[in-house]
Parts: sequence; structure tokens; C-alpha cells
Amino acid sequence: MTMNRARVVALALSALGSLTAGCGDPCARLERLVCEKMDDERRCKLMEDADRREKLGRDACKSILKSLERR
Repeated sequence: MTMNRARVVALALSALGSLTAGCGDPCARLERLVCEKMDDERRCKLMEDADRREKLGRDACKSILKSLERR
């Protein structure tokens, strides 16, 4: 039950992140790309973890996005 609650909270936070993605947050764009378009469950869980995402930082998210664009 606790796991389901945590998943619902993560999805809610993800939805809020998607709403603000247009505001120029590269980590929100990266999360949306990984979770929705690439359908990569393992990396999606990592991006949804607020602590990990905060440690990743804007510059790292920008760099990863650029790398994915080149593929």
C-alpha cells in the first residue's frame, strides 16, 4: 500500500513537472523524454526521484539532452 501511495505522489510530481517543463527546466524536459517518449522504466524511476534529480543539476540535464538529440 505504501508503495502505491509513493507511486501516486511521484506521478503527481511528474505531472507538475510536465506543466512547468515549458518554463525552461532541462531536467523536467529530460524526465518527460525518458518517461514518456523513450519508455525507459529504470531511468524514469531515477529521474522521478527528487533527491537524485536535484543532485543531477541543470547543466548535467542539458548535457544529457544534447547527447540524446545527437542520436
